[in-house]
Amino acid sequence: MKFLNQVSFLVTLGFVIGAIATPIAYTPSNVKRDLASIESVLTSIGNQVTTLDGYIKVASPNPTQIVNASTALVSTIKSGVSTVQASANLSDIDALGLVSPVQTLSKNVNTTIGDLIGIKSTVDSLKYGCTTYEQLQDQLTQATALSTALVSKVPASLQSVAQGLAKGITSAIQNGVTAYNGECTSTAAYLEFDSRDV
Repeated sequence: MKFLNQVSFLVTLGFVIGAIATPIAYTPSNVKRDLASIESVLTSIGNQVTTLDGYIKVASPNPTQIVNASTALVSTIKSGVSTVQASANLSDIDALGLVSPVQTLSKNVNTTIGDLIGIKSTVDSLKYGCTTYEQLQDQLTQATALSTALVSKVPASLQSVAQGLAKGITSAIQNGVTAYNGECTSTAAYLEFDSRDV
């Protein structure tokens, strides 16, 4: 009887250990996969930012190329927001893994927006000031949504840090919005729209 009780105890213990061990083994795998998907989102956005900056920095900027690259960037960010929103919450360690890619993206966005502000006179002369302003607003809207999505996946103890990092991206775009503010109310803006209607 004592032997049967010992066997019963061991079997029960085995089920308990199995029940506890299963989610522990499964959860990190899920989190790791979601961390990779979020990193991929940041990389894709970064690549599109670099592409946009390349068109901005050429000797004679082609407004059509800039507009197309900017439109693609907005689309990439929007898609990224959906991916991040669908991801599982991150652990403390995995959340810290986002620090470097977010900092890199923030730096690249800041550089690109700075370059775009630098060619403002050229953009104005080409009658693309209003279009640029509107696209910057779209970028800011999507970047803000991305920031919110990223912060929501980070543990509460690290959310303030995440918000600070993400703010570097939105602040840079906001600088561009501020620089081009008023473009859609100028005479140039009306000429711009008129020329496109022809």
